[in-house]
Amino acid sequence: MKKLFILIFVLLLAACSDKPGDAKWVAQTLPNEEKKEPVVLNGEVAIHSPNTTTSGFVIHQSKRDKWIVVNAQDVASHPNSLIYDENITLGETEAIDVANNIAIIHIRNGKDYSIEDIPTNKEFAGNKDQIDRLLDEAMEEKMDWQQRLQKNTDLLEHTNQEQIDNFTKYYEKNIFTYNSDELKKAGLDFINQLNDSIVKKDQTPLKGYTASDDVVQALQYIKKPIKGYQIKDARKEGVYYFVDGVDEQKEEVRLTFVQEQQQFKVIGANFLTDEYRPEEMVPEVQLSDEQKIEAVPALQLFIIEQLPAIQLTVGELQWNMKHDDKGIVVNNGSAQFTCNFIGVKENHLVLNGCINTKSENYIIATFER
Repeated sequence: MKKLFILIFVLLLAACSDKPGDAKWVAQTLPNEEKKEPVVLNGEVAIHSPNTTTSGFVIHQSKRDKWIVVNAQDVASHPNSLIYDENITLGETEAIDVANNIAIIHIRNGKDYSIEDIPTNKEFAGNKDQIDRLLDEAMEEKMDWQQRLQKNTDLLEHTNQEQIDNFTKYYEKNIFTYNSDELKKAGLDFINQLNDSIVKKDQTPLKGYTASDDVVQALQYIKKPIKGYQIKDARKEGVYYFVDGVDEQKEEVRLTFVQEQQQFKVIGANFLTDEYRPEEMVPEVQLSDEQKIEAVPALQLFIIEQLPAIQLTVGELQWNMKHDDKGIVVNNGSAQFTCNFIGVKENHLVLNGCINTKSENYIIATFER
C-alpha cells in the first residue's frame, strides 16, 4: 500500500511539470550578452623622464611586450621612463641610435594599441627604415648598461637638462632620484681602481672613491685583485646604494655606497671582513733611491696611521716601529730607541731625535732608509 501511494505522488508531480516541448536548460534561460571587443588604445603615448615630458609611439606589440619609439635625447637622462596611457607603466630604454636621435623603449602590459605610421609633423630625425632597424636590434638583444650609459652621455653632451617637477620622482621608492647605470659604473670604476692600487701598492687614489677613511685603511690589506668582475644588480634601499656582482669564481662581491654631492662613494664591501683579510695585516711600502716622494703618496698615510706595520731595514738589522706615550718606539729585539720625529727627507724615510731607552743613555741616533 505504501509503495502504491509513493507511485501516485510521483505521477502527480510529473503531471504538474512543464510539457516536454516547454522544458529549457538553465543555460538557455540566461541572457545572451554580446562579447565585448577589447579596448584598443591610441598608439601615441605620453612619456615621462626625470627631465622631460614627451610623446612616443607604439610601433610593435607581441602579447604583453610592447616597443615604443621616442626621441632619444628626451629620455637620455635615465635608463627608465614612465609610459602613461590609462595607467602608468615602467619602461626601459633598450636600443639607441645617437646619430638619428631615436630610442626604443620596452614595456610590458596586457593592453592593445593601435599601430599607425608616425605622423610626419613629429620631430623624429630617423626615417622608417632606421626605426625598423633599431626595433629589430632592440627585439633581438637589448644593449648592455655600459653601452646605454655611453650613448646617453653622448646625447646629453651639448644639452643642459635640469630635473623637472613631474611624477617620476614619486614612482616606486624614488627610483628616479638616482641613475642605476651611473651606480653600476661607480661599482666597476671602484673595482678597477682597487685592482690598480693593489698592483701599484698605492691606495691613495682610492680616497676619491670612498666616503670613509676606515675603508681606505682596510683596503690596504687586500692583496689579491678581484678578477673577472661582473655586475649583476644595482639598487637603492633607504639612504644606501648596493651594487652586487661576482668574480671569475662566481663568488659574490657586494659594494655599499652613499651619495655625496651627486657622486657615489663606497662605505663598505663584503670582502673587507676578517675572512677575506690575510693573517698578517702588513701594508707594503717600496722605496728606492730613484723614486721620489711624489711617486709614493701613500707613504704619508702609512707613516701617520700605520706606523706599527712598517718595517725599517738598516744594514743587516730589521727594526719594527710603534707609537707610545713618549713618541715613536723603534725596536729590533735587543736594542730599543724612542724617537721624537719621523718623516721623509730627500726621498728617505728619516727618524730623528732617538734615545736608547734600554740603556737610558741620551744618545741621539738617526735611522734612514
